[in-house]
Amino acid sequence: MRHFAEDGYQGAKVEDVANDLGIAKGSIFQHFGSKAGLFLEAYKRAVTSLPAWLDAPKDVLDEGFFATLMYWLERTEHLIHEDWIPYRVALIGNYGTDLGLKRDINRFLVSEDPYGTLEFVEFGVARGEASLPFT
Repeated sequence: MRHFAEDGYQGAKVEDVANDLGIAKGSIFQHFGSKAGLFLEAYKRAVTSLPAWLDAPKDVLDEGFFATLMYWLERTEHLIHEDWIPYRVALIGNYGTDLGLKRDINRFLVSEDPYGTLEFVEFGVARGEASLPFT
């Protein structure tokens, strides 16, 4: 993750990752298939290490949907400074990859929902603070 966070997707080199791990570059390609495959796994690890919406403290959750949303918005600086490697990899994956990789990332986000977005929206709907379209 560090190489992608520091150098971006385009700038990160599989050879540098392999050297840091003390393995042959071919081992990475054998295991991940490509640089894109390596990045996708780094991305998955990054986003699953970040907190989900409903990981907010209970007192914040008790205040409701918008209080929870504000709680996380106010903690963006923490993500940037303290969890900058997974946060940056997540941003690169979401906004700085090619269409093929973006398609794989979107499939992962929809199937796994690592941030618990659906559960968070359902939380807001159940409290009457959010609504789903066409309901």
